[in-house]
Amino acid sequence: MKAAIIAGCVVLSVLGVPGAHANPDSLYPKPVKTKPAGVARECATKLSVDGKLENERELKTCVKTWNATIANPAKGHWKWNWPPPAEYDKPYEGILMFQRLPLEQIQKICAPGQIGCAMPISTFNGGKQWQININGNRVACVIFLVPDSYLKEHHQDPKDAIRHETAHCNGWPGDHPNSQSKWEWVEK
Repeated sequence: MKAAIIAGCVVLSVLGVPGAHANPDSLYPKPVKTKPAGVARECATKLSVDGKLENERELKTCVKTWNATIANPAKGHWKWNWPPPAEYDKPYEGILMFQRLPLEQIQKICAPGQIGCAMPISTFNGGKQWQININGNRVACVIFLVPDSYLKEHHQDPKDAIRHETAHCNGWPGDHPNSQSKWEWVEK
């Protein structure tokens, strides 16, 4: 009986019947549902003002549910996407400088647990003085970021990290109001 069921699953899989693939992460072969066309595999995150995850349990449940719809996990990975709100998501108009540093140095400059930060520079007193300040005229900005290799190794897109930090140069506060943070499944 068991051999007949396994043979039937193999036949269905070979014939391309949706939902007939086995889940390789399971102890027992279970059917894997396929996701409907046009639906993104994503799970929203909720962060507190100090940047800590508030909905960890719901996030883990969401990812686990979506994982059951992935026939071949080797063909993709989960990526954290943290796009800025539209009003800050634009090219920076001042002088923009980048400094790539190892993680240890980034966390000394920015804060423990950070992989990057932006420091807007504003001028005052007729341009004769300057200070790091998000509220002034923000004539220049320095973005400190880990190397692309570190970002890719941790399932982050370097372009997304630069976009995020550029939004801080444009005035997006460090507590990330109106953030639309989410984990999303990306096919390779």
